[in-house]
Amino acid sequence: MAESVPMRCTSFLWSSGKPPVRGVGGCATSVPDVGGCAICRVDLGGAKYELVLAENKTVDMCAENVALSVLLNCSSADEAHGARLVQTCEAVLKLFTAHRSMWVLPSEEVETTVQAVPDFYLAAPVKVQLKTVGTEVVCCPPDPKSCVPVDNPCGPEVPVFSKKDLKFVAGVARHIFKVVLPDGSVCCNKEVYRSGDPSDFKCEATMLAGLRPHPNIVALRGVVAAEGGKIDGLLLTWMDGVLLSSLTSASAASVTKWKEQLTLALDHVHGHKLAGRTSDTEPKSHTWGDAKPENIFINGGELVIIDFGGEYTDGWVDENKAGTVDGDNQGKAKIFSWLDDLVGRH
Repeated sequence: MAESVPMRCTSFLWSSGKPPVRGVGGCATSVPDVGGCAICRVDLGGAKYELVLAENKTVDMCAENVALSVLLNCSSADEAHGARLVQTCEAVLKLFTAHRSMWVLPSEEVETTVQAVPDFYLAAPVKVQLKTVGTEVVCCPPDPKSCVPVDNPCGPEVPVFSKKDLKFVAGVARHIFKVVLPDGSVCCNKEVYRSGDPSDFKCEATMLAGLRPHPNIVALRGVVAAEGGKIDGLLLTWMDGVLLSSLTSASAASVTKWKEQLTLALDHVHGHKLAGRTSDTEPKSHTWGDAKPENIFINGGELVIIDFGGEYTDGWVDENKAGTVDGDNQGKAKIFSWLDDLVGRH
């Protein structure tokens, strides 16, 4: 690819190896726990890349430690300082630019890939890392711990599909593809395991597998097989519509309907009792967990809960209520209030 093709940075993430992750560009993500670690997300020549630079503890003087030195040598309290983040981002990009020939995909490959699967790189960004080995800077895949498939937590009632059974139609979002199953039905392939922590993947898989179908809850159609009998994706019902959080106004009639549908969906979730409880301190029923508008889809005017990965979001559910029915109800009440505000803007 020609050296003149511009590289546009869309976000920069930094982790000192301990939470929280800090970033520029409105992003937050999990990164490998290898000491200081930076990720630059860039657009280049029609592809999207995640450029990883991690602290090298095996070499005293190396290119990556020099590029990261501003943040490596400051206190945790100073890491959030915008100027330090920007300065480090620029240093990381400068290093990757100097070694650009090592990691940039051939333009023909990018063009062929995007023609076959539109927005492919939106869902599957190219992940590369520069690392000093001996005295040379080499290009290698990032720490594989961030993308290891997991054991299948679902029972035999959940179909398992191989990747060759799926027709990839388009990239939708980060690690999310629109696919077609052998029977012609359209699904969303959600590669949740790539977040680096498989707990959210397992939580969502087991939650959806244990729920009876409901019109206001996304359905699990199957899981995607990986090597060694493991899995690396969820196949969910495909929906055309928008996230509730993207709406800026709504009619009173729509809001009334959505409140009723959210209530029915949560009643359905809470009505499923959990098996295998070993103590009274464990939850007695399924819960939604991360109740917020970002985890709700409006599909053909109907409300659908789409994310059961657990966790909670500050401002919607209190930490001490996370993963409980009380937490779900607290989140529901705040969503109701948020919906009421939409009517006022209609």
